[in-house]
Amino acid sequence: MKKVFFLVFLFFFNLIYGIYNGNPSEPDMPELGIHISNENWWGIKVGYLLDHTFSKKIDFSDPQTVAIYGIEQLTNDIPATCQFQKNSAVLTFNIIDRVELFTHLGSMNITLSSFLKDSMSLSYKAKDQFFWGVGGRVILIYWAEVVMGVNALYQNAFLNSDSLSVNQKPLPSKGPSFRYKEWQLGISFSREIGMCIPYVGLAYASMDSSLHNLSKALITKPNLGNQTIGNSEPFILYLGVGLTNGQLFAINIESRLIGEQAISFFANLRF
Repeated sequence: MKKVFFLVFLFFFNLIYGIYNGNPSEPDMPELGIHISNENWWGIKVGYLLDHTFSKKIDFSDPQTVAIYGIEQLTNDIPATCQFQKNSAVLTFNIIDRVELFTHLGSMNITLSSFLKDSMSLSYKAKDQFFWGVGGRVILIYWAEVVMGVNALYQNAFLNSDSLSVNQKPLPSKGPSFRYKEWQLGISFSREIGMCIPYVGLAYASMDSSLHNLSKALITKPNLGNQTIGNSEPFILYLGVGLTNGQLFAINIESRLIGEQAISFFANLRF
């Protein structure tokens, strides 16, 4: 039975993560900095990002044969929910208040729960571990107080498991590791209303992942270690609002509604 339990774990170790998109007006939020003159063609920002996902679905590239109660069955329909949280420092290079290049450096943790045929429960956790990301944002069009922008971001992490249990019974978790890679593209529209800048957008997310350091004694199908997975719902609708008085600092709150349920908080300071 341990082989069955670990096989389920391998399926759900491959998590899908969404990514914070941000306000399309961010290259102009805030407009004035502490030291660097607004007349310069460049600027520097430092910020903090908290990104919390409450629920995310996953999908698998290939169906797999699993042993359920001693009978082999071909399945790729195993329901699961996962939560994760990212905390990161953000360093941004601003160009003429229209283009931004940035990097994320921080930690992430995940919690996963799933059920197989309503008879087996699985819980997996990975505590705070390092992740990094790079990306960019461009304001494409101004229409009076309306802005249209696009953004792109790539993130990467190598996560080691911290705890694993099946039917509330702990199993050995040392050894397996998970290579996480994801990129995301988004397009959004914002409108300035005084100090508030609400926005709405649509993003497309894609991820590739792989497992490493797996015990061969616990694997019934070797191809699980390199199986590629993708988002069940790759398109993500997001809404948000930014707050700034145009000087020194700005904050942004974002919610992702379709494709995943998540909320993000971002604050930055311009130099």
